[in-house]
Amino acid sequence: MSNFEERKANLKEIRNKFLKFHKILLDWERARYEKEFGVVTSGKFLELLLGDPRFAWLRSISMLIVRIDETFDLSDGFSNEMLNGFFEEIGNLFDTTEEYQEFKEKLALALPENPESKALKSEIEELISE
Repeated sequence: MSNFEERKANLKEIRNKFLKFHKILLDWERARYEKEFGVVTSGKFLELLLGDPRFAWLRSISMLIVRIDETFDLSDGFSNEMLNGFFEEIGNLFDTTEEYQEFKEKLALALPENPESKALKSEIEELISE
């Protein structure tokens, strides 16, 4: 398997881990919201997720997952440059730079309360460094 094919397989694995990671963080943020404002229906929660600034930090992952899926669905495949771009963006979610600052701040609050998300973050970081 070529390096490109290995990295492409890693990206698919990262995408799958991001789905779990996103769900854990989403449940965590919902629980915090409901503790403050009371229980919300699934429909109301979807509205909050899509439009409320409190949930904007989670949209970073949501949109990334969608873009990865769309790229895998391209009829002509995708290029090494696209693959490199995804790996760079994923790395930026977890590095110490200013990019994605709100995401990083909320993640720093969530990880200590969610051991599974902490483990998934480590697994994702390992996959992007391969």
